[in-house]
Amino acid sequence: MIARALRSNQQHHFEADYPFPIAYAYRLMENSSNPQTKFFRLFDVFEITLKYLAIIVICDYLSSEQKAENIEYILRKHRPSIGHWHRIYWEILALYHDRSKEMFIPELYSFYHNSDHTSTKNKKIFDEIIAVRNKFKGHGTTLSQKDYSYWVDELMPKIDKLLTELVFLSEYRLILVRNLKYKGERFQHEINLCMGSHSEFALDSIACNVPLEYGRFVLINKQQNATLSLYPYIVYTEAGDDINEGIFFLEANIDNKKLEYLCYQNGQRLRSEKYLYDYLKLLGHETPVLDIRKEMEVLESFPHSRRKLDKGHQERFFMSFLLWSSLSVLLVISLAQPFQKEI
Repeated sequence: MIARALRSNQQHHFEADYPFPIAYAYRLMENSSNPQTKFFRLFDVFEITLKYLAIIVICDYLSSEQKAENIEYILRKHRPSIGHWHRIYWEILALYHDRSKEMFIPELYSFYHNSDHTSTKNKKIFDEIIAVRNKFKGHGTTLSQKDYSYWVDELMPKIDKLLTELVFLSEYRLILVRNLKYKGERFQHEINLCMGSHSEFALDSIACNVPLEYGRFVLINKQQNATLSLYPYIVYTEAGDDINEGIFFLEANIDNKKLEYLCYQNGQRLRSEKYLYDYLKLLGHETPVLDIRKEMEVLESFPHSRRKLDKGHQERFFMSFLLWSSLSVLLVISLAQPFQKEI
């Protein structure tokens, strides 16, 4: 009972406070009753978490003046495997073994390395889950429901342990920049706060001394004095004729002609030239063009107290307003009638 209650609290924390891509995937997994569906959604949680970590350190690396041949080689892989994402993550971390405080998220180093720079158990867990994933996912292997249940029970505690160790991610806010206005020495931004598992993102405002790029995903550090853009590795698309609204993760560079993205929310793939130019310039280390990492000063911030109303919410609000107005009128009339008779 106690263990179940602890896990329930843990689960709520993952779904309420973690960056949206991770939190949403975790909620989908938890809500799956079919063992096979839960099994594959568990791997979605793992892949998204690994890619999210790798993308953060990649963008941090590309914003710096560092250059390492082994890292440049993997970055230019046209279709990196999940093993490549893992490798790029820990090879970039190795660059910071004596200066982890320079990282945008310094905790990422200690998540993977002990104080003597040896690997923590988290690296072993990553290796174990990747081995199981590569054995079953994408190879047409079908298991019995009993075997799916076995692997879910085997892997779930490991996923939970990794996410528990990554608790610091909840302190680095992921935002989507929606609007920008310049107001007398300050840049006023309207943003979506992309934290927690609900896709109806909180609508917030933040004013700072530097402009943030419209329509891009940006991380804000704990001190609120620096940002890191995750573009073009993670992009947001509006709903269109042949695509649904969603958050897309980079999957492949197709012969330097198009980029391919995957949306874990709905399984859609996007192939587009739209982000290719910026992507290639980024790999060429022409960072001034993109200005990935910025020092900033937050002048005014409004915590997530407002939510963007969808059409349904607006209609319900309008109907409630009409009902309340009608009741108010009836109340006034009923109170006025005895008064009129007395006169």
